[in-house]
Amino acid sequence: MRALQRPLRAPFVEVLMDGFTHIWPEKASRLVIRYREFIESSIDRALSFGIVTESRIARFVNLDFVWGAEFEQKTEHGWALRILRDPAMNEKAKIEELVTVTRLKLMALQSARGSVA
Repeated sequence: MRALQRPLRAPFVEVLMDGFTHIWPEKASRLVIRYREFIESSIDRALSFGIVTESRIARFVNLDFVWGAEFEQKTEHGWALRILRDPAMNEKAKIEELVTVTRLKLMALQSARGSVA
């Protein structure tokens, strides 16, 4: 819940920016001056879907790096929006399901690329 409290949000944003710069260096460098805005937008969206703990917010931000900003709004990721809007799922279940589906989709993409080569 700490990410909801404004005085503590700025340090949390800094931690995320630093961490994701190491995990996604190319993507972070392409964002340049929009990098903070990207992180802030991801946090805001996570919060809007009931994802409020720092560790789960960080996982949500990571999904933005994987699929692109506002991935859940893209037609090809309708599955994500269904998960995020599911009133029966708590934040833990939402993140776990998003990550599981992401892993499966990435494995399928990798497999499809491997069979084409």
